[in-house]
Amino acid sequence: MLWIKRKNEAVNINMSVVNSFIMKNMDKECKYMRPNLQLIVIICFVAVCSYAADKGTARETFRPVQLSLVNPVQIYDEYTSVKGLRLNFIYGKNLSVRWLDVGLINNTDVDMSGFGIGIVNRVGCAMRGVSVGVWNSVGFEISGVQMGLVNSTGGDITGLQVGLINHADMSSGLQFGLYNRAWAADGVQLGLVNIADYLEGVQIGLLNIVKHKESFPVMPIFNISW
Repeated sequence: MLWIKRKNEAVNINMSVVNSFIMKNMDKECKYMRPNLQLIVIICFVAVCSYAADKGTARETFRPVQLSLVNPVQIYDEYTSVKGLRLNFIYGKNLSVRWLDVGLINNTDVDMSGFGIGIVNRVGCAMRGVSVGVWNSVGFEISGVQMGLVNSTGGDITGLQVGLINHADMSSGLQFGLYNRAWAADGVQLGLVNIADYLEGVQIGLLNIVKHKESFPVMPIFNISW
């Protein structure tokens, strides 16, 4: 019963994040004519994040400091949220983190807002802020910056990705790296190899590919589509 009680005290993330994500993606689905199966997958994933957020609507529990050796060896269990500092000596896991997240492996199930630095930074649903590491991964929405060797999001990024490999479903802003991949890019891809299914902006690199561009889909040096 204690485990159930603690889980029901989960973080109550701002549902406007989920709602805005749905609306933005519905607009883009119409714009780019995404296949129905992929749209269904996105809606299902958002529903899962909404369910995780809904778990904490009764009471929101934030702790100012979290210290973790290896989950579950940490001050507060993984169903607690942190607003202040989370320090993960090896591996830490929580529902939500605000402000500062530092460690080797930082795992956040729902959302992270602030600055995160580590070898691995993983956020299950939404990240707003800056994430610096070797591998940075966010489930469906980023507003801010990812900097690392490998940066990825399964949904939108509004901002900047800087790394050797950058991947986003929909990128609004700048991808800067050796290999940049986006299903829909709205802005700039700058790297050795740039690939997008749909582009509204500029690709600059050795090889530039826009899969659904009617004329000159493959170009050296630069590719432009509006």
